[in-house]
Amino acid sequence: MIDWPRSNTSNNNQQINVTGFSGGESYELPFAIPQVTHRMSLALTVENQIGVAIEVKSSNRIFYNKELVHPQDYQRYIVNGFNQVYSWVQQNKIQTIKLIEELFASSSIRFVNRATQIYAHLINAAQHAKSLTEALEVDLIFYSLVEHPRLWDEMGQLAELETVALWQLDIPVFTAIANSRDLVCNQKHLLSATLAISPLENAIRRIQQLSPENQIRQTQYIYASLSAGEINSEYFVSSSVNYAYQIGMELYSLLQQPSASAPWKTCEYTPTGKRIVDVGSCLYTGSAGICLFLAYLDAIHPSSEIRYAAQRALEHAQQQRDPNTIGAYLGTAGLIYLLTHLAQLWNKPEMLLQASELCNELTQRIEQDDYYDIMHGVAGIIPVMLGLALTSGKGIAQAQQCAEHLLSKAVYHDDTISWSSSPELALCNLTGFSHGASGIGFALIAFGCHTNQPKYIKAGRQAFAYEATKFNAAAHNWYDLRVSMMTKQTSAPKFTYFWCNGSAGIGLSRIASWAALGKTDDDMLREAYIALDTTIRSFNKLDNDALCHGKAGNAELLLRFSKLAELPYLQMEANVQATAQWRNYEKARRWTCSAGGLDIFPGLMTGLAGIGMHFLRLAYPEKIPSPLLLDPPSKA
Repeated sequence: MIDWPRSNTSNNNQQINVTGFSGGESYELPFAIPQVTHRMSLALTVENQIGVAIEVKSSNRIFYNKELVHPQDYQRYIVNGFNQVYSWVQQNKIQTIKLIEELFASSSIRFVNRATQIYAHLINAAQHAKSLTEALEVDLIFYSLVEHPRLWDEMGQLAELETVALWQLDIPVFTAIANSRDLVCNQKHLLSATLAISPLENAIRRIQQLSPENQIRQTQYIYASLSAGEINSEYFVSSSVNYAYQIGMELYSLLQQPSASAPWKTCEYTPTGKRIVDVGSCLYTGSAGICLFLAYLDAIHPSSEIRYAAQRALEHAQQQRDPNTIGAYLGTAGLIYLLTHLAQLWNKPEMLLQASELCNELTQRIEQDDYYDIMHGVAGIIPVMLGLALTSGKGIAQAQQCAEHLLSKAVYHDDTISWSSSPELALCNLTGFSHGASGIGFALIAFGCHTNQPKYIKAGRQAFAYEATKFNAAAHNWYDLRVSMMTKQTSAPKFTYFWCNGSAGIGLSRIASWAALGKTDDDMLREAYIALDTTIRSFNKLDNDALCHGKAGNAELLLRFSKLAELPYLQMEANVQATAQWRNYEKARRWTCSAGGLDIFPGLMTGLAGIGMHFLRLAYPEKIPSPLLLDPPSKA
């Protein structure tokens, strides 16, 4: 009924809108369709033309006194009406369910297997001149539906019926009677017991799950959808920056005295319990990561207190750096990453010289690395070096050395590659972003694209292929193969959905690599969508706000998807999730950085700094980079 937000970069004159909000008016097709030119002459041809005019009447729009009604002018009334109905249904669930069963049991319900636009594009492609002269070409076009069936279409039945309809130049329409689990295609092909539950049962379940929290979220969707495509309103941006600033000031208030051994204290969990310790110097939980957030906060919201805290953090990160560790999140490469960003934020090119000197230290230790991964090992060094290369021209030699080390240590099996892990820590070679094949594959593809060397791109694809062998179709997720020293092990398969391990990180590796490869790899995009779906469905299971394994980190997949795949409604979903975090904060007056929620974690990936960094990124996604993919400094 209402529009999802549209991309700010899109030409709104080339948008097709068929909703009750802005559709029903004449428009020009923004994609090419076959058109016959020079009819009735020897020069007759078939050409694909963009901008073909479609004249329609506003049959699905509301008119009052012959004037078109614009729903955004009645936003308050629409929201009030929605909330009155929602509240009544929530308070009278039994009565509502009884009424629905009585009124709609025999109604015909549309089952949307794919977006109608997909079918329209396939029919359009099948009318190309080459397809009109060679039926095999049409077969190849339509067969793409069979090659890429929907997850619930395990036997390919729906895909086959879609192909039959398209051969008749018809849009496939699937329907079901509300109280039945049978599907019907185009009113004639019956698929018995295809649905897991009937539409009526699904509606009843949804009614039973209505809650005040969901009502608030739905209200936000309506407000956002009636904002004529405005995703980041001035109100949302100011609120996001304000909460980030509150976090920055909390970090300032938690500063230890200058004479202390570290600027902040943090909580550390061990097999025997937890203890309060000095923060380390690393990017992951230490002062380097805290400095990164504070420096970007100061750039957006200048403050002498925030700048002072950032400088304290930088001094500690430099002084306490462990030269024996090289990784991006837990070693020297993390400090290089920080210096690369600070050189631009603080306009101090001498920091790039320091970063380049640290690169020379890395050169001597790369060949000794046996972690390999993004977190500790050489894979994480690669994107750091690529970012340094963009700003100073240095680092490519070290990145290539890392890539070669990864290829030399890879475990090859059929057409897949992976990297060994300690048997005490893993059941077999790991999946996932922080420790497994996703992160390493992402780094190799990024390097291959940057240097135009296909062998590294091929290796990255082979790493993703290894993970495909560890995918569980029923769970729509990849196995988490880690062995935990902190919890009891079970024989049941384990799945997670975080940045560090599971769907969110795997999705980020796929969507970023898909974009780097020119947005042409359908299989990679399909895996990204699977990860996105699992991540969204798992949001309610997240018990903290952190980047590594919490709401802020998982929301980055929504934001990244919205930008790279040009699906801005996903940024709206990320915004809605952020406002839920704000509401929870206002109730408890604390951010949740752990399952218990009471311990203080100032760091970037597991604590306050990362939560604040996420809010800054939602407010200014083109200016604020994400540390989850070790983004380089933004040109903005």
